[in-house]
Amino acid sequence: MQETTKAGFTEVKDCHENIWTGLRLNFDITEHEKLKGAKFEYYHLTLPGLPILCTFFRFINETGTYKKLITEGYTQNGTEVFLNVSHNLTDVRLEFEEPNIGSHKLKAGTESRETPFDKIAKISGNRDEKLYIFYDGQNFLDVTGKYLAAVINEDIAVAAGKTHTSKPIFFVLTEMGLPQGALDDFRDIKFLF
Repeated sequence: MQETTKAGFTEVKDCHENIWTGLRLNFDITEHEKLKGAKFEYYHLTLPGLPILCTFFRFINETGTYKKLITEGYTQNGTEVFLNVSHNLTDVRLEFEEPNIGSHKLKAGTESRETPFDKIAKISGNRDEKLYIFYDGQNFLDVTGKYLAAVINEDIAVAAGKTHTSKPIFFVLTEMGLPQGALDDFRDIKFLF
């Protein structure tokens, strides 16, 4: 909480030569003893003209030692995205594949639960648009009577002087239903630095 945050506009090229534009938030750790010298960069990017938002982070280890980040007792770093799909949470519906279980549907706002999803979650409310979340890794939906969040976890172990770039999370807003596999190509997108 004592660290200084800087924000600015940025452009980042992906491995397919697309130029993504958006915001970059920088946190240079100067106060926290165990992470002093570390740098975090958080990106929130779009492809101009497309209803896609991508978010990811970079951890730049300038602490002088190997770092394995631990969040709440787990050897993972997380990104939690709170979703405001409708004014009334009970109007929100979730559809996803739950690993080792199969297709699953859930109404938000009625019970508290954390449920994993396999790469894609579809979230709808009272609007014509549907929100699709794509992430190729450890993830789950955190559904309570008060909020809905997508939580993404990723193991982080970084040698001194090295950088870790997280897998991107993609959010697609569309009025059309997307067929199975429509978002699979997102798995191949890497950002170049």
